[in-house]
Amino acid sequence: MTETTARRRRPPADALPPRALRVVVAALVISLLPTFLVGALSVPIGEDLEVGTGAIGAAVSAFFVAASSLALLGGRAVDRIGARTGYRIGLLGIAAAAGGVGLLATEGWHLAVGFALGGASLAFVDPSIARTIAGSVGWRRQGMGFGIKEAAVPTASMVAGFTLPLLGPVVGWQVPFLVVAVLAVGLALLVPSDIEAIVPSPAPDAALSDRGAARAERVASRAERRGALAGDDPSDQADGDLRGLALLAVASGLAGGVGAAVATFVVPTALLLGLGAAAAGSLLAGASVGSLLLRLGAGWLVDRRPGAVFDLLVGLLVAGAVGMVALALAAHAGPGPVPVDVAAGEVAVSEVATTVEGAGTVAIVLLVVGAVLVLGPGWGWTGLVFLTAIRFVPRRPAQASGAILAGLGGGGALFPIGAGWLAESVGFGWTWTVVAVAMIAAVALMAVVRAKR
Repeated sequence: MTETTARRRRPPADALPPRALRVVVAALVISLLPTFLVGALSVPIGEDLEVGTGAIGAAVSAFFVAASSLALLGGRAVDRIGARTGYRIGLLGIAAAAGGVGLLATEGWHLAVGFALGGASLAFVDPSIARTIAGSVGWRRQGMGFGIKEAAVPTASMVAGFTLPLLGPVVGWQVPFLVVAVLAVGLALLVPSDIEAIVPSPAPDAALSDRGAARAERVASRAERRGALAGDDPSDQADGDLRGLALLAVASGLAGGVGAAVATFVVPTALLLGLGAAAAGSLLAGASVGSLLLRLGAGWLVDRRPGAVFDLLVGLLVAGAVGMVALALAAHAGPGPVPVDVAAGEVAVSEVATTVEGAGTVAIVLLVVGAVLVLGPGWGWTGLVFLTAIRFVPRRPAQASGAILAGLGGGGALFPIGAGWLAESVGFGWTWTVVAVAMIAAVALMAVVRAKR
């Protein structure tokens, strides 16, 4: 057996190749940076293009709508053309989107067009990441592989918030977008040809002999039949569990939309309850760190207990549902319909304080507990869902990832808009009550999927 043949075989069960994971993290961070930047640079962008927060929010929604709409198509395409080509199409699309915004945007609708192109490009990048993890990471470490991938999302938002936007006041808001475009082109050119089959170099005393490789193949095959979520040997099922994948995507869309809505409006909620701006920002940052750590921790745990993945998924969603109930109870102690300037975060803290005169210690405690549970465990399950999806449809990991991206993208696009409209109409108390019901529905759907496995 030649070395090339050996390297194309199934990766060792414990393989967690750093070179493949560097591409995974870099590709996802670069693809999502424009959405983080538009929020961090919203003030200079709004002043330069003469648009308000509504236009900027619409641009971000265009990103997620495009990603959700094209995710299934992109996943099917990537399963045919391979991960390397998928990365290149997606990253070059991100480069065109970010570069176009940085060089050509002079009106609000230009932002929407650029971000829609970025979302369409993510529909190729994310499925390529799934194929990379499925092909290069051993089955015993795929939970950690997806955990690292999903932990890159909150990490990127924090890094973007503290680094690239600093260029805005110095050289203009356009330059950070141009930096993203250059990074995307560079990574597209550097994606290795063996991205779906990268395995760590064997130690001298554990070289891949024919006999050793064959034994590793048999062990991995037995483990998949015993512990993989697909249930049967992948070679015996061409389509996999498409119904389970569909339910998983819907549950992910509901729960992901809840997380996106809370991340968008937890700070205005805190301000309306009388919490200071610094404390409200710290609450959001701390909860985001909790989400990052939980995504890594959940991946680590399911690698050691593969059969516990559904129990952990449902448990994390239940914690998120409890958090949403707490957040709704806290918000009911506040005022009714939210003024537009408060919902947009454009009101002075002193004005909020005089309007509310504090909501009481109990309400603040409920707010903190709710935010931490929703944005921590309630949003720390995403890596587990992608892992579950590729094992539902083991022969088409990119399509499986595309289905989950469609759900997450749809939730990310619809829930913040709906929550903002409801907050202005009936206040955050009833808004978070409705969102809590959606989270409970996500728990119920996930429980149905678990019961059928």
